[in-house]
Amino acid sequence: RRVAAEPANPQPAKALPDSRPETLALTAKQSEAAALRQRAEDAAADAKHSQAEAASCAERVAALERRLRVKQQAMDQEDLKLVQQAAKIRTENEDLRRALRDQRRDATAAEQRAVLQDWCAEEVDGVRQELSATVRSLRGLAALLRARGRSVRSQPVSGDHIDLQVHLHLRDWDASRERLAPVVWRVSHGEYVIGEEFVKIVGAASGIAVLGTGGGLISFGDFVRQQARQ
Repeated sequence: RRVAAEPANPQPAKALPDSRPETLALTAKQSEAAALRQRAEDAAADAKHSQAEAASCAERVAALERRLRVKQQAMDQEDLKLVQQAAKIRTENEDLRRALRDQRRDATAAEQRAVLQDWCAEEVDGVRQELSATVRSLRGLAALLRARGRSVRSQPVSGDHIDLQVHLHLRDWDASRERLAPVVWRVSHGEYVIGEEFVKIVGAASGIAVLGTGGGLISFGDFVRQQARQ
């Protein structure tokens, strides 16, 4: 009998799967572990992607917040500028209203002065004429009183410190019975007729003094005694 020839490169025989229960359980666990690893890798990739998305979102939010802060600061600056401008306008308006009131008051005062100027001039002239007449009368009275050895004085005026000092001197001289000017009469504050002279009495270091025609000061007592000797 002829024997069939064997092939030149014989193929190895395929191993039959192990069908033992232990092997099947191990294979199932390996497949399950591989599936778990894949899910873990997928979850890690998803987590990494989520982290990247979260970081990108946080950056966008931060950038938006920065832009909002910049815009808010610009709006605050603009509001502050508007408030300052409004305050400046109010101040300028108040100044204008005050200036207008002052101008109106000045205009009214000017009109009143224009109306009263002539009247005041007439009144001043009248007062000067009356004062001149009074001084002339007192001078005439001084000569008459001097001839009779008598004197006349105006009443003290409270609140006028110069007049109070004048009467203080007069009381001291009356107590000493010293002969004085026949007339010591207050015309107005600091203005007197002493004897036959119209003089100005001012405060001095020694008390009070008479202002001379040259601007010098004469002791009040010396001037009164001088008038008494005329």
